[in-house]
Amino acid sequence: MDAQTIHLLLRVTARISFLFFLGAFIGPALFTIWPARGTRWLNEKCRTWILAFAASHTVHLALIVTLAMKLGGTAFLHQAGWVTLIGGGTVYLFIYVLASAAAFPARVGRVLSPRFLALAHYLIWTIFAFGFVGGAMRSAFYLPFAAAVIAALGLRLFGANQARRASALPMASH
Repeated sequence: MDAQTIHLLLRVTARISFLFFLGAFIGPALFTIWPARGTRWLNEKCRTWILAFAASHTVHLALIVTLAMKLGGTAFLHQAGWVTLIGGGTVYLFIYVLASAAAFPARVGRVLSPRFLALAHYLIWTIFAFGFVGGAMRSAFYLPFAAAVIAALGLRLFGANQARRASALPMASH
């Protein structure tokens, strides 16, 4: 496999991973905003979306390693850069923490706070946002992805606000 093909596959796996991540990122918010059969299903499948995302992004990681081997360490480092390697490596740790929490919720849920898991989601969202919004500045092809990543953040924040408001309402007395 040549470097050009690997780059193509990297773009494809990134987009597929984004779709899986999107399901997990917006599922709870959509159900909070619009409780319906479809949004309930999306919300109930959040752990599945995270596991599919982690699997897809593991393929993405294998392609990164393949590209590094193809180009050689120096050329790969020059192409990717230290910031990308360190930042990307850190994000992979968060991806696998989320996957662990999704695969073993009873065990991992006692160790990881909901805030930490939310931080992991937002960190991963940020990486997709940089990639897609930056891509949209170079090519109109990325505009739908940029719009989706921005809309996902809006939905997530609106859903969180709705959930806070609902929990702040006094319980109706009987």
